[in-house]
Amino acid sequence: MGVDQLRASVSAEASYTLVVLTGESDMNTRQMLSAVLEQAVSEPARHLLIDMSGLEFIDSVAMHVLIDIRNRFAREGGRTSIVAPHPLVARVLNLSGADQMMPVYPDLAAALASAG
Repeated sequence: MGVDQLRASVSAEASYTLVVLTGESDMNTRQMLSAVLEQAVSEPARHLLIDMSGLEFIDSVAMHVLIDIRNRFAREGGRTSIVAPHPLVARVLNLSGADQMMPVYPDLAAALASAG
């Protein structure tokens, strides 16, 4: 079976921190996802962009981690946005209501343009 485990990278810019997620995020990768997002929100930038274009699957456990980080970051004055979610992931974002909590952009340029 070709299950792709979660892979992630974090890059910090002056005005935003970009997390790129690829593969699959589920209960088995919860700790890794949490650690990556914790690292990202510890950066000085107050805008967290999560690129999900290469994330092919996300389950409810991973969604919970994502929403928890978003809520905590918002209380600290930060903003979280989703960039280019894979269609299956976009469906989960929609069904969970997460797309109402975090803006979803078709690409990085659109997300950066929204920051003004």
